[in-house]
Amino acid sequence: MLCATTLLAEEAVYDMSVFGYTFGKMVVTRTMENDSTELYTLNAKGKTNFLWMKREDETIYEVRYRNGKLFSSKHQQIESGVLKEWTNIIYDGKKYQVFSLLMKSFSDFAVD
Repeated sequence: MLCATTLLAEEAVYDMSVFGYTFGKMVVTRTMENDSTELYTLNAKGKTNFLWMKREDETIYEVRYRNGKLFSSKHQQIESGVLKEWTNIIYDGKKYQVFSLLMKSFSDFAVD
């Protein structure tokens, strides 16, 4: 049996810098997973060792749209190897279910 998946992807890469010092990269992508699903991602990684500040941080976003409507969203903030914040949102067909570091479940986002 032959199976094929067509993906169309776009990517943009940016240097993160301040006062001429480049401390990281940000990669933004848009991927067409199939006829109805688009995936957007952002991954920003930075590292600095300046005076008393020694950090290596990363922020990850993943947002998925189905038929032009928000289906899911994920966010993670990692600071020096430690997961500091995260949030996951998923549409269950009637409401958005929200899970995060600060709350276990939250579903007051009704969709008309």
